[in-house]
Amino acid sequence: MREPMPRRIPAGRLLPELLSRIRELERKQTRIVGRLDSLEIAADGVAAGLREVAMTLEVDVELASTGQIPSMLHKELRKTRQSLQRVRESLRKVTQVSIDSLEVKRHFDASSEVTINKVKSLRLTPALTHLIDALSANRVESEDDLVAWKTLSDVCQELKKRPRAVVQLIFRLRKELERAGLSGHLIQHSVEKGYRFALRRHVSFV
Repeated sequence: MREPMPRRIPAGRLLPELLSRIRELERKQTRIVGRLDSLEIAADGVAAGLREVAMTLEVDVELASTGQIPSMLHKELRKTRQSLQRVRESLRKVTQVSIDSLEVKRHFDASSEVTINKVKSLRLTPALTHLIDALSANRVESEDDLVAWKTLSDVCQELKKRPRAVVQLIFRLRKELERAGLSGHLIQHSVEKGYRFALRRHVSFV
């Protein structure tokens, strides 16, 4: 398919036309990111439902004693998990982002001013500051050039909060990142590995 030829624009209208076009493309990009965030949130919901089913199968002795039905359910559960993993991998490829620097300046009230890549800055509440600290920590070995993953249990323990409260905080932090013109996908999620902030390990975290 041939690329369309750019139309000629009179010199006096060129700058306003280009600015209008850039803003239109920015709006489209924002809508795309919003849809990707919705898909990831929906995938989180599926993962939570699958965990509940798995826990029921493990603890319900009466159901386990019926034989064939639990076996069939385990098979379906495994198949759905594999399908969900493929969806997540596809989402990860589309939303692959990372940052090189993260600076957190804490205030007396435990809130903070966060600067990302020495350009973008945002003000965070004490709870969101604590969360970004936890997700950006690199206390254990990582398998790639980003900080290590943290399980949801680890983050809950670090923040002293229940899983539902932590997931809500993660949602809020993603929204704050988007309001600052950044991607909410800087907070990465994996069913098997947990959560982390997409910060490269070779830089210092202040």
